[in-house]
Amino acid sequence: MKEALFNFSFFICFCISNLSFALGDDYYSYNFVHIDVIPSEIAKNSIALKSFEVNEKLNTFISTSHWFSENLYFSGSISPSTDKNINITYSINFGYKSEFNINSFRSIYFDLGYYAKRFDSDFNNKWKSISILSEFNIKKYILLYSYSYIFNNISQDERDSNRFLSLSIIKKINKNFFVNLGINIYNDDDRYSQPFLKLGYKI
Repeated sequence: MKEALFNFSFFICFCISNLSFALGDDYYSYNFVHIDVIPSEIAKNSIALKSFEVNEKLNTFISTSHWFSENLYFSGSISPSTDKNINITYSINFGYKSEFNINSFRSIYFDLGYYAKRFDSDFNNKWKSISILSEFNIKKYILLYSYSYIFNNISQDERDSNRFLSLSIIKKINKNFFVNLGINIYNDDDRYSQPFLKLGYKI
């Protein structure tokens, strides 16, 4: 049963990711949207610094991830503005993990997220996400592959939407610290790739 669900999930992700992306708002209005979870095998509770480019500026986020149980987690991040304009970017995610343990394939995550720039006058800078993540364990590394659908209600009658893919590699440095390297791939007229780096501490 689990193997069948595994094959079905990947078939769905493959089909959707090869469809034409629903082009919505400009790339720069949602490039701060990131799926931000650390597997429980790395840390049940963690805090980290995460850096990536937002609107052609390098932003540093303080992020955290907490597992309430073996299957349920919460994660979030915040990045206060460092320039003259007040602009706080933050995210909140809740998710559920289903374990499979089929060779190197370990789990599928189902994730719901909310992302916003608190004092940004552009309403389109508030997004919600629905994501599916697949976890693989390869030697000392954990790989997370995710497919995310994001949307934003511009008005009661209009909605913007887009999709992006993400690949994340996570490795323990020692019993307390871990490093996370990854890349997001967006599609809005042209494809955009956005690398990111996270250094975390196990609480």
